[in-house]
Amino acid sequence: MEISLPPDLMKYIDDKVRAGQFGSAAELIHGAIAAMRDQEELTAEDIAALREEVGVGLAQLDRGEGAEWDVEETKARLRERIARAKRAS
Repeated sequence: MEISLPPDLMKYIDDKVRAGQFGSAAELIHGAIAAMRDQEELTAEDIAALREEVGVGLAQLDRGEGAEWDVEETKARLRERIARAKRAS
C-alpha cells in the first residue's frame, strides 16, 4: 500500500521520529490507526464511565489531593515501556 501525505503531516511525522517519540514513520502511523480504531470502539457506556472517573479525579484535585509528578521521569518510564514492548515482539 502506498500513501501520500501533505508536507505538513510529513514534517509532523519526521519531527516525532527525530524527537525519539517513535522509532519510525510506520510505527507512528500504526499507533495512530490503532488509537483511531480503539476510539471508534468506545461505547456510550465506556465514555460515561471515563467521564465519571475524570470527575472523581477533578474532585480530588479540588480537595488538594493531587500528587506531584515529574514530566521527564514520566517520559523516561514510558520510553522504557515502549523499548521493552519492542524487545518482546
